[in-house]
Amino acid sequence: ATCVLARDAMYATHALVAVALIAACLDEDDGRVRDLGARVLYIEASTPLMHEWQRRPSRRNFAHFVLAFALARCGFLPYHTARILRDPAILNPKRALALLPLNVLQFLWLAKLLHMLLTYDEEKANHNNSKQQQPTTTTTTTTRTQKINPTSDDDDDDPP
Repeated sequence: ATCVLARDAMYATHALVAVALIAACLDEDDGRVRDLGARVLYIEASTPLMHEWQRRPSRRNFAHFVLAFALARCGFLPYHTARILRDPAILNPKRALALLPLNVLQFLWLAKLLHMLLTYDEEKANHNNSKQQQPTTTTTTTTRTQKINPTSDDDDDDPP
């Protein structure tokens, strides 16, 4: 839901396709399909490195994330996709419809990540990270009167 609210089309597409793919695999009686579906989830191996980079932004951490992303999502995923597409016993249109866009999306993201790595600005990454981690020090108190009628001049209900 967050990706929809943020209007991040690529991430929303990823989430929808991944959920559809997982549901399709779990709905199968064939153990080979469930096994391949579980193996495809290994593409998430790059996610902890992404979070490490977000916690401690540096070119080195970002490079580790990009490398893991490339290996897991642009190496491992296409390999297993090819296995599924070559096996007529486990191939069906809904699997192909989910897997093909998911693979394309990974390569689009890799291109974006490689561009970011080549143009990585250490100062900007540290600045953006520090802005996200700043604690909020202001508090807002809203009284019942203000909630109902925000223009009310009645200060009797306001806390001291």
